Amino acid sequence: MTLKTPPPTSGPNSATVLVERIDAEATLPELKMIFKKYGRILEFAIVDSSVQIDRNLVSATITMQDSGAAKNAARELDGFELRGLPVRVSVLGESGGKDVESY
Repeated sequence: MTLKTPPPTSGPNSATVLVERIDAEATLPELKMIFKKYGRILEFAIVDSSVQIDRNLVSATITMQDSGAAKNAARELDGFELRGLPVRVSVLGESGGKDVESY
C-alpha cells in the first residue's frame, strides 16, 4: 500500500525517514498528516509488519523532498506516541543513501 504525492521524484536534497513500531490500525492519511507538517512528502510506503504481544505493528518509509525537513521530523517525532505506542523514527539517508541517522 503506497500513497504518493505528485510529482514522485526525489531531488538531490531528498531523504528517506524510517518509522517503526506503528500500530497497524493507524491509517496512511493519519501518518501523512503528522509528517507533512515538516515538509513535502514525495513518497510514503508501508514496508514491513510484525506481531508484538497483542498488537500488529508496521513500519513505513517516508521520502521527503528536503533532507533538513526529514532530519527535523526524525528529531522531533522519535518517541512520539501514536495510538498509545512510541514510534521510532530515523533518517535512512539522503538521496537514497543507506546511512542511518537515529535521534
